[in-house]
Amino acid sequence: MAGIGKNNVVKVNSNDQNIMDTKDLEYQINQCIRKGEKPILVNATLGTTVYGAIDPINEIADICNYYNIWCHVDGALGGSILLSKDNKSKLKGLNKVDSIT
Repeated sequence: MAGIGKNNVVKVNSNDQNIMDTKDLEYQINQCIRKGEKPILVNATLGTTVYGAIDPINEIADICNYYNIWCHVDGALGGSILLSKDNKSKLKGLNKVDSIT
């Protein structure tokens, strides 16, 4: 819970595999900035509950770093990949994020 209220949340599109669209993420960030708002947090997902979708953490982290936005990764479902010898490519960029669950 971020404690920011649902009226302060901006939805970002995902593709047909329910993976965050990084082009839309950057578009939404710029829309907020144009309106005088200050984006403070992007919540990426490392394995969604329903689809198991993994967001492009590396690209999202780069966008967040560029705009000085906190990058959080929800790894409650897929975080166990950290213990796997396989699928390490799915973790690319995890070293760039500010926090992970």
